[in-house]
This record gives sequence, C-alpha cells and structure tokens, in this order.
Amino acid sequence: MTLEEAKKAMENDTQVMHNNKKWYIWYINSLNNTCMLSDRMVGYVGTKINEIDVSIKELGEV
Repeated sequence: MTLEEAKKAMENDTQVMHNNKKWYIWYINSLNNTCMLSDRMVGYVGTKINEIDVSIKELGEV
C-alpha cells in the first residue's frame, strides 16, 4: 500500500490487511512510512489491540 492509499483508508475508517487480520489505521508517521494499527475504529473507548510501527508497504486492501 502507498502512503496516499493509507491516508485515504485512515480518513474513511476503511480496514486494511496486515498479517492476515483486518485492522484500522489510527496514526500515520509519514516521515518513516509507518503507522499504528488497531482492531477498533478511531474514537473507540475500551480494550483494543494495537500494532505499533508497522510499515505502510506491508499493508494490503481488504
């Protein structure tokens, strides 16, 4: 996935694939092309699973 595709997915709350699981993008670090993923949508309050410093190139479309 490209940086622009990742930004669009984050803005639209679209899920992305990483390690055969569906995730939401919570934060994008455009300086080093990494992001933070979560199993819950942005704004969710409660327990969630996060993946930190994931390369945007490793993401796929659902």
